[in-house]
Amino acid sequence: MNLRRRHREDDWPTSTESKTILDRARKQTQVENFLHPREDPSYLDGVINMPLLLAAQAAVDQTDQWFANPAAIHALRESYAFDLEWFDEAYNQTIARCLAADQFEER
Repeated sequence: MNLRRRHREDDWPTSTESKTILDRARKQTQVENFLHPREDPSYLDGVINMPLLLAAQAAVDQTDQWFANPAAIHALRESYAFDLEWFDEAYNQTIARCLAADQFEER
């Protein structure tokens, strides 16, 4: 909610590339569970989920696609630049969730 309050008057990034990336990610079972459900209004989805997606993909070593596509890098940077505090916190907490989930599966 703080993210939405801080940026209630701002234009949120809404690249079609981030939508494409997130649509594809929601079909990947290893990362889909760590994403936030689609937001309404839809312009929130990219900013909220890009750090979650990057963290989940980093945890399962699936980050290759980011480096192969300049448009994907741009979408990621756009999300990061919009709110650095949100991106860092969301990324760090998702990494922790991924590590905790992996530990529970091994037992």
